[in-house]
Amino acid sequence: MNIIAVDDEQYALMSLEKAIKQALPDCNIIGFDISSDALDYARKFAVDVAFLDINMPEINGLELAEKMIAVNEKTNIVFVTGYSEHGIDAVNIHASGYLLKPITSESIIKAMKNLRNPFEPPKMIVRGPLKLDIVAGKAFIDDVDMSLSRKEFSILLLLVNNEGKELNLEAIYNNIWGQQIIDDHNAVQRTISRLRKKLEDKSRHTIRSIYGKGYIFEPKVNKASE
Repeated sequence: MNIIAVDDEQYALMSLEKAIKQALPDCNIIGFDISSDALDYARKFAVDVAFLDINMPEINGLELAEKMIAVNEKTNIVFVTGYSEHGIDAVNIHASGYLLKPITSESIIKAMKNLRNPFEPPKMIVRGPLKLDIVAGKAFIDDVDMSLSRKEFSILLLLVNNEGKELNLEAIYNNIWGQQIIDDHNAVQRTISRLRKKLEDKSRHTIRSIYGKGYIFEPKVNKASE
């Protein structure tokens, strides 16, 4: 399940992401504090549910919702706001929900039960010889169990779901550990280092480091063809 959260206020965005993660611990969630960045992401990746603040600069939530639905009419829009006067506008856009701040995990769960476009999460993701069994929480290369820890599998699933997109350390940590990085800044690096060793040589994909920024899951470069 690919979810985005958009709010120009950092504290509100962090609170929203936390509530979503508590309600949906297995989801892939990416947060944006700039509307145009969220729209660029939606043009590249299928978004199942978008939680959007309404009062934002540049592109407000209502405009962003219309643009995202134009890109993918199956995207479920859930508005998140501190005001109630936009309810009619939300109905006209055919939103799946309209939540008033502060947001709780309970309100997220309720909204997810009333999506306009319900979807069935995939049970298996395949990238060449690499297979991720979502139900079992296991990954295989050429049908051989990679013996991943829970954190390793969760990070691999997050990266595969965002193939070709750079994910920074904070985004990975927030998704997998369910909180902001406070003291253990090396937790992501250590886990990905172990994961790389299990992927190397046998998979057609790799996890590339973007120095000082984050990581990206992408196909390996064929040196012979360069």
